[in-house]
Amino acid sequence: WLLGEARERQGRGEAAAQSYKKAESLAPTDHRPALGQGRLWLSQQRLDEAEKALEKAERLAAGKVPEVLIQRAFLRLRQGSAENAYADFSAGISLWRKKLSMMAKGKAYPVEVAEAKNGLAGGYEGRGGLNETRMRFGEALSDFAEACRLGRAAACRKADALRPLAKPPEAPYARPWAAPSRAVRAFEEPAPEPRPEKV
Repeated sequence: WLLGEARERQGRGEAAAQSYKKAESLAPTDHRPALGQGRLWLSQQRLDEAEKALEKAERLAAGKVPEVLIQRAFLRLRQGSAENAYADFSAGISLWRKKLSMMAKGKAYPVEVAEAKNGLAGGYEGRGGLNETRMRFGEALSDFAEACRLGRAAACRKADALRPLAKPPEAPYARPWAAPSRAVRAFEEPAPEPRPEKV
């Protein structure tokens, strides 16, 4: 599957597909070859094949691999299923956050942490784009800002462009002042305090 990823990055789609297929035959219980195929077919707009490959990857990963959920979210976006895409982005983001939290507690190589942060940033950026198209500018700004914080320069530009459109989230209604114990009108002077009597 690593050879497939390398060939995919080089733009050699057919060679990548052959590498993924070979990896799948060598390791039939590994989700990564199916994930790679799904990502490849998705990039080539072969949505039916991408869906089959990502379903297989999901089955093999048993819902524990955030990359699969994020790729499935992009597939669902292209299929026009915004609600399902949003759910997959959110689930993928949650899994990435858990994975990063576990990495922080244990020993992880810097390259693993960088890959996890990049995956998390991709989830936030994807969900931000979905929120933007649904005109949920405050949520889109929040997602793009988080992707920006994780190092995605394109997300930083998107967040900057959305700032004027996004209104701050509304707080639950609260009285702007406390009710006074006795009603006092603004134009009334307070009653003078009684003077102590002379004895």
